[in-house]
Amino acid sequence: MTFSKFKNHLTAFFKSETGSTTAEYAVIAGFVSIVVVGAVAGLGDGVYNTMTNSANVVN
Repeated sequence: MTFSKFKNHLTAFFKSETGSTTAEYAVIAGFVSIVVVGAVAGLGDGVYNTMTNSANVVN
């Protein structure tokens, strides 16, 4: 692919509505992943303590 064809494809991508929609979905996915990581980090200690207590009871 030559540079001019690449430039034409890139220009068409940025002008199309599909490119905007893709960017919006990427931002939403980023926010969702941040929330998931935060929730897992917040719950991690509680789950660890619960499992440790359960293991101690079984032993």
